[in-house]
Formats: sequence, C-alpha cells, structure tokens
Amino acid sequence: MTILKNLHPQKAEQLPPLFRQLWTRSLLTAQKGMTYWDVPEGKPYVWRHQEHYLFILNLQGQGRMRFPREQELLRQGNMVLVPPHCPLRLERDRGWGLKIFVIQCALISPPPLNQNPWQRLALPCQVPHPDPESLREELELLRERAEDPPRGRYRDPYGIPAMALLQEQLSLYLMEGFSLGLLKEELPVPPGLKRARLYLHHHYQNPDLQVEDLAREAGLSVNKLIEGFRLHFNETPAQLLHQQRIHLATHLLTGNPDVTLEHIAHRCGYRDRSSLHRQFVKRMGLSPGAFRKQHPGHSQQRPALQQKT
Repeated sequence: MTILKNLHPQKAEQLPPLFRQLWTRSLLTAQKGMTYWDVPEGKPYVWRHQEHYLFILNLQGQGRMRFPREQELLRQGNMVLVPPHCPLRLERDRGWGLKIFVIQCALISPPPLNQNPWQRLALPCQVPHPDPESLREELELLRERAEDPPRGRYRDPYGIPAMALLQEQLSLYLMEGFSLGLLKEELPVPPGLKRARLYLHHHYQNPDLQVEDLAREAGLSVNKLIEGFRLHFNETPAQLLHQQRIHLATHLLTGNPDVTLEHIAHRCGYRDRSSLHRQFVKRMGLSPGAFRKQHPGHSQQRPALQQKT
C-alpha cells in the first residue's frame, strides 16, 4: 500500500530510494487516542514514555515543545512526528492560543530495526504543512457534522477515516521534510561496524594493523567491511586509518622542531618517513617539513613527545 503516486511527483522523488522502498512496506497505523484539543493555559499536553509514535499537527496558535535536552517552538501550521520512548511536554506559548490534532500510531507488522525506515530519521522534527488552513477547515467541518458530540478531553475521530488521514499527513510530512532538507536519513550503524571503527581508533598507531583485523573484529568479510564503511562512514577503512594518522602527525609536528620526521612517522603508525610524506602530501597538499615551518607553535602547544636516543 502506498499513496506516493497520488502526491506531488517531484517531491516524492526527493525521498531517499531506500527509505521509500522500506516505508511503503512499514506503514504506521492510527491507534486509539486521536485527539482534537484546545490546549488550555497552564495545562500542558504531556506525552510520556510509550511504545507508540505520536503525530501532531498544530492547527492554530503557537506552543512550546519540550523533549529530552531540547526545547523549541511548535509554530502554527507545522507538523511533528515524535518517536516512541520520547517524553514530550507541549504548552501554549505566552500570549498565544494552541489548537492541535494528535494521532497515536504504531507500526504495522514491525520490521527488524535495520529495516524500519522511521528509525532512520532524527526525530522529533518539525515540518511545515503545505496547506494547513484547508486542513484545519476540513477538520472543523467534520467535527461539526459528527453525529455524537465529543466528550471529555480526548474526542473521537469525528468519523474521519483514521488510516487514510494519517497516511496522507505522513506522506506530506516526509515529502515536505526531505524537499526542504529538514528530514535526513540516518542509517543505523550495525554493531559490527561500530566495533571495527572503535578498534581502528584504538590501534591506528600500530604499523601492523590490517583490514583483515577490522573485518575479524566486525565479524564480516573484508569486502562487506569495506562496503559497510563506505555506506555508513563515507570512507574506506584505509582512508579512515590514514586520516587519523595524519591528524596525529599535524599535532606532533606543531611545536616539536627538534624531533625527527622518522620518529614522528613511527609514532603515527608508519614504518618510515617516506610513507608519512606520501600520505601527508596527499591529504594536506604540502610536505610534513613545509607544514612544520608554517606551524612552528610554541612551548605551551607542544605535546608530550620525547624522542628516543
């Protein structure tokens, strides 16, 4: 099931292909607790640690949205998707009213974590609705035509086909968010690749470090390891290795005029100064000696580096 074909084709094309492929197989469905609510002053809307996602549309007014370690304004006409286990507090901003429409939703047939497209987004994230006024008028009309008057704080869906409404709004959320650069796909890094990168960080000064060592640490073949590094870190293991070694070299070259390049090369994980020279020129555009002359440093900048005699 997908409704991408019914929406703006140019914006649909801006969805990352992998996300689009997974999203059409991993839909969010509306659950109980659809809410059309005027947030009263001094009584915030509170969302605690729960298993559900929460989709909020700000139909009118402005509110302050607080979630772990963050606070931002929820502006009129914006929509936001809150992930599970993310406590949220939403209250009226000073001098404003606040009317929101909230849908609790959950995954249909939850896929493995690495195939869950919603896990690839940094949420919560606000996205402006392309036509909030029409949406607000439509919801008001449907509410007025409801056969039974709403009761209590949490009102029924006013006869709205919940699944169709949610899918339409989520589609708009995704396409507007990706087209404006507000939503970005963040691929979850597999644990094996995390271990391999951490191993590289701890052992890059070892001249005997080989890509096979990283593959063994990750539990992957060499080809799969290289493919994974390119996908998640945008660099191969060798590129990351030399990047860390050259970064250390620039640190050691600053403020150590009496230490030989041969010694610095060994400290950085190279067997000789020619290897250091080749990689340094490739990444910095000048030789280690020229870099040292341009960055003499001073005694306070000198790292603790003692040359063996």
